[in-house]
Amino acid sequence: MKEKNLKYVYILLGICCIYLLTSHLNNKEDTYLDVINKVFKKDIEAIAVIIDKTSSLKCNNLKNYDMATGSIDNDFNSGTRDGFILSAIKELILSIEKSNASREILIGKGKYYLIRVNIDFKGGTKNRDLNKLFLFVNVENNHIIIPKYYIEPNMIGKSTVKYVEFKSTEAVDNLINSILE
Repeated sequence: MKEKNLKYVYILLGICCIYLLTSHLNNKEDTYLDVINKVFKKDIEAIAVIIDKTSSLKCNNLKNYDMATGSIDNDFNSGTRDGFILSAIKELILSIEKSNASREILIGKGKYYLIRVNIDFKGGTKNRDLNKLFLFVNVENNHIIIPKYYIEPNMIGKSTVKYVEFKSTEAVDNLINSILE
């Protein structure tokens, strides 16, 4: 009788181990670069961008700087200032992957621009779709700063976030300067 009960205990332990292992593997955090690639592979219907000035990565004191919107219906406002900002920010975000990461940082004080991007997809945005991105631009050196792992923009300052700073290139400098002029 004890041997039979022992077999059931082993089977139960095995099932628990398999469950824990698979749930851990399925809950793997997406890096921000992975999310960027997922977002821009989908068909985009509309984009809204908000640019704020701030003095810390915690965003304690945001000051509105600029904004731009566009949709597929109005050809993303091409030929206008909004259209230029939208295409330049998309190009800037996609260029991050080609830039060199210089270091990880937790909290930074300085002069930054916070660029928040909200995207709507063709066919609607579902609950599981990641459609909100953000990045910081360090004004002093034009380095781009993004979270190491994906978080929603509304979580900035509410949790401890590891950021990765990417060195600027000449092309990135030109994009940043054209967006912020």
